[in-house]
Amino acid sequence: MGVKHRDAAPKNRGTTLRAANASWLKGQDLGSQPRPVRKTPRQQLPTNEKLARSTEAFPEPDSEGPVIRWFQQLSPSSKDIRPADPDHPDINEDNVEVKWLKQEIDRLEEELREMRGEGKDGRTLVEPLLQGLSPEDQQAARNYIKKEDLREAERTKALAQYLPTLEIKYAIPLRHKIYLRHLNANIRKATTHLGEYELRRSLWLSYARCKAFLPPFLHLIPDDAWEILCNAHVLAMVRNDPHWAPHLIIVLEDLKSQGKQLQPDRIMPYIEALCFEGRQEEAIVEWQTLGKVVQNDSRASAEYELQGVRLFTSQGNLAEAEEIASKYLKNGHSSESRILIPILDTWIQRRDEIGMKHAWALYLRLKMQLGSDITMGDYDSVSVSFFRGNRTDLALAVFKDMMLTGQQTEQGSIELYHKSLGLIGRMHENAVSMEQLNSTSLIGLTVLPKQFQNKFFFGSWMKKLIGMNEVDAAASVIELMYERGVKPDPKHLNGIIGAWLRNSNDTDKDKAEQMAWAMIHQRIDFVRTRNPGTRTSKPDTVEINDRTVRVPLHVRRSVSPANIETYCLLLQYYGRRTMQDKVQLVQAALEMGEVKANSYWINHLLYVDLRRGRHDLSWARYSEAAVAPDLETFAALWDCEKAHLDALITYRKDDFPGPRQIFHDMLSWFETRRNDERQKICRNFSRELYNQIIRCTSQSHDLHGILVTLYVMRDTFGYYPDSTSDDMICTHIARMSIYDSSDKKIKGTKKRSTLRHKHKEKKKTNYAKARMALLLVQFQRARTLAAAGYDDFEELDEKVHREERLFVLAEFLRTVIRKSMPPGADVEASIREAALEMGVKGLKMDDPLPYD
Repeated sequence: MGVKHRDAAPKNRGTTLRAANASWLKGQDLGSQPRPVRKTPRQQLPTNEKLARSTEAFPEPDSEGPVIRWFQQLSPSSKDIRPADPDHPDINEDNVEVKWLKQEIDRLEEELREMRGEGKDGRTLVEPLLQGLSPEDQQAARNYIKKEDLREAERTKALAQYLPTLEIKYAIPLRHKIYLRHLNANIRKATTHLGEYELRRSLWLSYARCKAFLPPFLHLIPDDAWEILCNAHVLAMVRNDPHWAPHLIIVLEDLKSQGKQLQPDRIMPYIEALCFEGRQEEAIVEWQTLGKVVQNDSRASAEYELQGVRLFTSQGNLAEAEEIASKYLKNGHSSESRILIPILDTWIQRRDEIGMKHAWALYLRLKMQLGSDITMGDYDSVSVSFFRGNRTDLALAVFKDMMLTGQQTEQGSIELYHKSLGLIGRMHENAVSMEQLNSTSLIGLTVLPKQFQNKFFFGSWMKKLIGMNEVDAAASVIELMYERGVKPDPKHLNGIIGAWLRNSNDTDKDKAEQMAWAMIHQRIDFVRTRNPGTRTSKPDTVEINDRTVRVPLHVRRSVSPANIETYCLLLQYYGRRTMQDKVQLVQAALEMGEVKANSYWINHLLYVDLRRGRHDLSWARYSEAAVAPDLETFAALWDCEKAHLDALITYRKDDFPGPRQIFHDMLSWFETRRNDERQKICRNFSRELYNQIIRCTSQSHDLHGILVTLYVMRDTFGYYPDSTSDDMICTHIARMSIYDSSDKKIKGTKKRSTLRHKHKEKKKTNYAKARMALLLVQFQRARTLAAAGYDDFEELDEKVHREERLFVLAEFLRTVIRKSMPPGADVEASIREAALEMGVKGLKMDDPLPYD
């Protein structure tokens, strides 16, 4: 509402004033000339009535004395100014709008009262639903509703008492009130939905905007609102939200600036945030100050000491961190000895002998205090730390301890430590003295038992490291094996090569290629020594990333010779990147190494041809291969078939057989397998391969082949059609009558664009007709089942549902086949003929429905 201004002008002379607040008037020369009021267009109200004019709503000015006029403005920057009367708020321009809003509010409140049973007749909207229940159930339902209403009333009452303590009240201009309103709304929501990330983010944004755009208001925030703000940002730290550390620091420092005392459960997250932001010195000061507060609280003191260990470890003050950790573990927290692992890792990062001995002493202490509670994760953390510190021998000792866990042995690290100090008989002592450890050699404490001096032990270690994605550590194990006189197996090296090739790092890929080619060279050298009379020229160099890399002689002689898996890894890597020259190089190296190809090799060659678009070469390669195919071979052939059919759409032909031939070969191969092999094939058969077979058969417009395929897939591999199968079959049936041989003769971009649009519209129409025909067949089947006594089809089990879907789809295909054949043709005979061509003998199909 604006302010009033008295003008000493003569009688009946009014002064029009536009004002928003008193501060706007200060220092202004109003003058004696009247200023016209700017008329702005009014917004149309929900009713058709016209707004009353201000001259009609306001009383006539007094004949004596100055004229006082009031105006209403939304905000100082708003251009919408309306006359207003503070003494008669209902008699103004907004009269009609206010009445309409009150009517809407009354109507909604009446509906709400009816839902609660507070209406005129006392009936709720739930009453009609309760009428269909028994009297006992009605009474139970009413009691439950009454109980829930009482509980909701209590919850509302408690919330109503609590919410005023969360409200931040501040008399500020309206244009700034929007920020405070958002902050208050987010604080209220946070009382029940604090776990939502978007709410925590919105709470921070509204708080930051209030600080940026409002005058100082922190002193007006209630204590309960501060509690919500702090809890939200502490939870953000736990959930690792983006930018949690700077936000938490700002909120807690704002709280401190208002003279509020931070509790220990707030100071500890504050210290974590300071450390996270790299402000270690401030964090240490806060941590030292906190020690005086928590010294009488055992639980807070334990958390305080753990935080001190992390804090001093991150700063590099390991002596102080060890001292705090020792004090913590002596107070009965030996089960939490894992706090030693970060200190151990920091000692290892020094990469000197003193650091390694400190780290080994901490490892022995960790193992002693945890005892049987030590886990594989603990061993993995320690061993990886030693790997990163370039101490493979100590990592081997840790892995040895893991393999000896649960066994009575004298070869463990603790037993060797006590033995080296002459402490036999006092193995129960948990103290590990650095002075005693300095008098011994770490080499003597990492002796490997004889039963572990073999490639199987090291192979299991490498497999575990590769599973942990520590590929470089696994490669270090290879060097350790050579140092200890253990020759690695080619499959171990292949595992490292495959892991390196799977990484996105180009350096790892280069190392993988070098190792693979070194193994191939070793294989070729072996062939030359085995056949001294034959001359083979082996490639001494290989181009990697457009540069020539020569494999050093000592590297070629130090690795195991390549096997077929090594060649396949390189072939797969080069094939996926369409590096055809490298593919040919690998093929030549395979022939020079006299390595017998397997189905895995053939499969990757098929995929190489598929990526090149040479489907004819892939079929010729499959036909000429002297290796028995596997399931993956036929999966590759079906992918080639799909690409071949796609090429036919663009009128490009190649020498590749149709789906019937591939299906015939696949079924013939399956029948020659043993029973255990058949079971394994059925387990590996996937829905994706099933859909690909149906897709190819449908795309070739072979309706007979689709029908045969559906029943063979059921009987052989146990797969039934689903909604995707229905959609694929209907889609390709809709395309059958679209294309014409004359379309190939159409030339010109515009004409072909018109033709494509015509085909698209016709396909939509045909697809709708095909779907309708499928529904009609399904309805006819439902009538047949109802006549047989199966009225409720939904009560049947899942297997019957699958059989019925197959039956309906088969009948739909029979209907389309019948429509496409001459009148009187034998449909069943044509289906049996297609089955024989596809290699199916004795096809078992359900009896068709009587044709109407």
